[in-house]
Amino acid sequence: MGAVLDLIGIPVDLPDVVHAHGCTLTTADGRTLLDWEAGVWCLPLGHSHPEVAAAVQQSLSTVGHVGYRYSSPVVDRALRGLCEVLGMPNGRALLLTSGSEAVDLAVRTAAAVTGRDGFIRQTGHYLSASGGAGVPAWGRWTTTDELDALGPDERREHLAGVAAIVLEPGNASGLVQLPDGPRLRTLVAQVRQAGGLVVVDEVTTGFGRTGRWFGFEHDEITPDLVAVGKGCGNGFPVAALAVTAQVAERAVAVGFRHAQSHQNDVLGAHVLATVLDVMTRDALVERSARAGERLRAGLEQVAARTGRLHRVRGRGLLCAVDVADGTSAAQLQTDLRAVGHLVGAHDGRGVIRLYPPLVVTDEQIDALLSDLAAVLVR
Repeated sequence: MGAVLDLIGIPVDLPDVVHAHGCTLTTADGRTLLDWEAGVWCLPLGHSHPEVAAAVQQSLSTVGHVGYRYSSPVVDRALRGLCEVLGMPNGRALLLTSGSEAVDLAVRTAAAVTGRDGFIRQTGHYLSASGGAGVPAWGRWTTTDELDALGPDERREHLAGVAAIVLEPGNASGLVQLPDGPRLRTLVAQVRQAGGLVVVDEVTTGFGRTGRWFGFEHDEITPDLVAVGKGCGNGFPVAALAVTAQVAERAVAVGFRHAQSHQNDVLGAHVLATVLDVMTRDALVERSARAGERLRAGLEQVAARTGRLHRVRGRGLLCAVDVADGTSAAQLQTDLRAVGHLVGAHDGRGVIRLYPPLVVTDEQIDALLSDLAAVLVR
């Protein structure tokens, strides 16, 4: 571990992971852990999925990268499949390599086609690793709270300069702050009436994480641009921006262009197409909804029995629970790791986070709940 550059404060004294399959990690010292973080929320199909591995091998053995002037049928198949599950049957999409890049390109595209540089984001929500405080580095940004503080005339004037509202449906840096649907729909309608667009960041909430294909479906929002990442590659670094046919036409009309070295890579397309196929065939979106209900019901029971948890919340397998006063989220995370569970934690906000692979079993959920209750009553 001595060669690792630690820029984000993660403890470096943890054992190396040497094997992983499904929801299970095996460390160098021979221990097994259940992964309730799905890596960095990236693995809807679980670790080491054989069909993803086969897709990578096939592409590496044939063609994986061809540059700007050539393409491959699998690129078209993957992007058509993405637009289909997004409800954009005539949409257009572009493969990229990270969710942050996809969000940044969505913002730039919205600015280009509207001729505006103002953006609205939900207060406290994270949008991109490429900007300060989780906000893309380009544009003028206003939070929903700041917008609410404006008077009617100021609000109308402000909305006239807004290119888009950029939504992130509930993850909020792992705190699971679910949006107020009616309020959100009202704001979206106002942005549209003023000539702005709707961008949705589905990097974390997409690909079944919330019990639907995409988080925006819960709030009856129809987006113009959608950024995806994380789950669409099941651990492989692939992301995408999808836009409606109307936005695509406007981008062409204003001469907007984007070029990146791994844009529309065949290798990434093979992985995305495989993830789409497996998720559909194995009904993993529906599985996420059912497993999430079981997990939250069990957490509510543990909270009632121990008195050390409260405010269980989430959608699908996007789950979080607050710890009670006097309980340390960081210590609870450590205690759970000692009995075989790798969970997320935000100690400053007193939150335990559970975003497991969508293939998590009922038995694994029940094991977590049993061990969590035992740890809390020690």
